[in-house]
Amino acid sequence: MFKICDVKDRSEIDRIYQESLSSFPVCSTLRLSDTTNSGNFRDVHYYDGKSASIELPEYTLEFQRENISNLRNLLRNMTSVRMIDIINGRNNFDPANHLDSSALLTWICTHDITPELFYLLEEQLSDNGALGTCLQGSSHRIRQIYYAQKDL
Repeated sequence: MFKICDVKDRSEIDRIYQESLSSFPVCSTLRLSDTTNSGNFRDVHYYDGKSASIELPEYTLEFQRENISNLRNLLRNMTSVRMIDIINGRNNFDPANHLDSSALLTWICTHDITPELFYLLEEQLSDNGALGTCLQGSSHRIRQIYYAQKDL
């Protein structure tokens, strides 16, 4: 495991992943909520207001931007990079779910994460950029990573 905020080069994550292949099972505890919308995975608005609230520390805007910029530098997928640029340049409070995606990403960047979850975060950011960049899409997709990561 590692903290995104401590990593300066993507090759470090790839090295940790290669070393951990036999040590860490792939996380299978991802969940968006206790409700399901398996028939239409693209419509994240199905979940609006249905997820439990998350208590996060209050981060300064500068601290959030610094951590999110560091995350951006570690991403390879250009759609994920574009999504980080969108998130880092707007007000990210999702009123439907009472969650700030920037604060949630900052929490993710400053807590232990496995390489598998990092790769999944990159995939979720890419999906967010490709399937709709709305506030709810960001908060729901990033929330999935938070749920898996907090249980590590």
